[in-house]
Parts: sequence; structure tokens; C-alpha cells
Amino acid sequence: MELMYTIRPYREGDEVGIKSVLSEAAFSNIWPGVCVSVSAPTFKRATALLVGVALLVSRGCLISCLTCLCVPFVVVCIAHCIVAVYYVYGPPLFDLNDISGNYQSCDNTNFWVAETLPMCGKIIGTVAIVSRLNGMAYSTDVAYLRRMSVLKSYRRKGVANCLLETAVQFCKKHNYVQIELITTKVHQAAIKLYLKSGFYCRRYKPHYYLRRFVAIWTYELVYSLHTSSQKPQNHHK
Repeated sequence: MELMYTIRPYREGDEVGIKSVLSEAAFSNIWPGVCVSVSAPTFKRATALLVGVALLVSRGCLISCLTCLCVPFVVVCIAHCIVAVYYVYGPPLFDLNDISGNYQSCDNTNFWVAETLPMCGKIIGTVAIVSRLNGMAYSTDVAYLRRMSVLKSYRRKGVANCLLETAVQFCKKHNYVQIELITTKVHQAAIKLYLKSGFYCRRYKPHYYLRRFVAIWTYELVYSLHTSSQKPQNHHK
């Protein structure tokens, strides 16, 4: 059965549906995040070191070695669960407490939802455009894409493409020169969508935490709204 939905600007009363979409996205990224973390060289080195120490201290006790092999994995799982809970219930989503004020207080920013039809249906996706983003240089020519998400059961049905196209057309109408966004290695499906839609990777770099012991790799993606401008080669890994 074909999915019927519409893309419209946020209106009062959408908050619960919007938070539901973004909360599901955060929790559904726990396992992909764990997979990225355990495949990182830092994790492998730390695990190998623990197992090596266990071998020396326990004089080859198999149970001790297996315990040291499992402990880092369990720690990573717990850490990603904590991050997801912090994202959903902490400051990262505080902007949703005043969507109208944060996204619709001026003409060149907005927040949209994808809603199933008939009208007053279920909110299944979100996207927003802002003119400022923490950690990024401010420019009147640059728009920043935020809050791009679709409920898991409605993915691969064209909803994300429609949300993205809505944002792109809005930026063209308001004379932005380019659209930028930041995402992480965990969001591989989203990255593929962006690249397929015309974004290119300007920078792929790590952000270090805990004295450079933990690195979160981020992509800075750019969409040029001038068709005549040449795009640099993608550096997606």
C-alpha cells in the first residue's frame, strides 16, 4: 500500500510527535554506534592490553581473559546507552521546547514535519533549516540543516528525500549560497542519502575526548546551491 503523507511547517501541538521521531532515532543509533566503537583501533588496542595484563596476572586463566575481553564491550554498550538518554532528555533537544521561537522567528529559517494523510495524521519525519549553528562560522550565505530524521518503520519510502528537497527549495528561495551539516560515522544511511542528493564531504575529522583517548569521527557535508560551481571530490569513507 502506497504511503500517503505531506510535508508542512511545524505548528503548535506537533511537539510530542517531533520528540517521538527524534527520540527513536537516538535509541536506534545505539547499536550502530557500538559497532563503530568496537571497530575503532583505540578499542582494539585497549582490549588487547587488558587481555595481555590478564594473561600475566592470572597466569593464563581462561576465565580472566574472557572477562577482560568482554568488559570493554559492555562498557561501550553502556556508554552509548547513556549518550542516547542524555541526548533525548538532556540539553541537546532543549531547542524543541520552543520550536516556533527557535526556528520560525525569522523568514529565513523554518522547521517542517512529514505527516501521514489524511490530515492530522501521524508525524513520521522532521527537518529544519537554521542560519546559525554552534561551532560553525556564521555567514548570511550559509544555511545549516538540522533535525533530519524519519521513523524507522517509514524509511526507504521516499520521506527523507521529500524532507531534504523541501529544505533545499526553501534555501534557494531565500538566496542562500550553500547548505551545510555535520553528522557522524554512525549515520551511514543518512550520509549515503546526502551524497546521492548532491552534498559533498568537505571535511572528515575526529573530535577527541578524554585526553584524545576517545575519538568521534564527523563529516562536514556541503550542498552548493549554485549549479555552476564545481564540487570537490567526495572523501566519504
